[in-house]
Amino acid sequence: MYCTNFTYADDSSLEHGVMICSFNGGGGENINGGKAEITTVKAPNSNQWLKINAVYNEPLSFSFEICKNPHETIHANADFAFSPEEQVDIRRWLERKEFHYLSFDADGMEDIYFFSQIKVTEQISGSRIVGYRLEVLCDAPWGWSEERVAELFSEKQNGIETGVVQIFDAADEIGAVVPTVELTALSDGKVEIYNDSTSDSTIIKNCSAGEIITLKKPFRIESSMPHEHLADDFNWVFPRIQNTNLSNQNIFELENCTARLKWREPRKAVM
Repeated sequence: MYCTNFTYADDSSLEHGVMICSFNGGGGENINGGKAEITTVKAPNSNQWLKINAVYNEPLSFSFEICKNPHETIHANADFAFSPEEQVDIRRWLERKEFHYLSFDADGMEDIYFFSQIKVTEQISGSRIVGYRLEVLCDAPWGWSEERVAELFSEKQNGIETGVVQIFDAADEIGAVVPTVELTALSDGKVEIYNDSTSDSTIIKNCSAGEIITLKKPFRIESSMPHEHLADDFNWVFPRIQNTNLSNQNIFELENCTARLKWREPRKAVM
């Protein structure tokens, strides 16, 4: 990677006085995952093989190395080793139980965020820690875009609140993502959001005016108001945003609600 700065869990490497480097010719390597594995079978009485399945079996993983930023050590007697306090700071920052977003300050890596967990291994020289090797495990076979937000509004037609809104999916992977959705009921009764591109129709009945229904992963539904039979009133169809090899357009139709969608699109990159 031809970059010196990266950000993890909203904290920049510059804040911690480190930069990406290479020890003994190492650096960004050991890239795994991110590739579809295709299963084929030979057709009887034929010299052709037929595809029967294609899946991603591994999440994306890769590694890189960091050391102290030389510009930060000029005023510290050029000591490139990490002090015990700095070692604690590095591990508190990078070695966490939860997944966080990792991004790189480099050409071609803009708008790519790796939702990941990092394993930290010391690089030792003369019994002193002079750097770290970071092994990154992502939650998917790729990275993700910045969070996208779309506000969908409806209008009253023939006494019923309805509306049609277009959303374009610019993902690097053909397929669909499930956004977080906030539906606000405009009046008492049923609310519905329909995606003409996926034929998904999300319906929640018996809503109250002003009630906010939130649909989020991993397939959860919540209400801002007491809604006694919410699980029964929901048809358990979660909206999707998709693209195909022919179109990236999604046409949403709303009835008796407004909607706020938040999602990230798959982003593929060569590390």
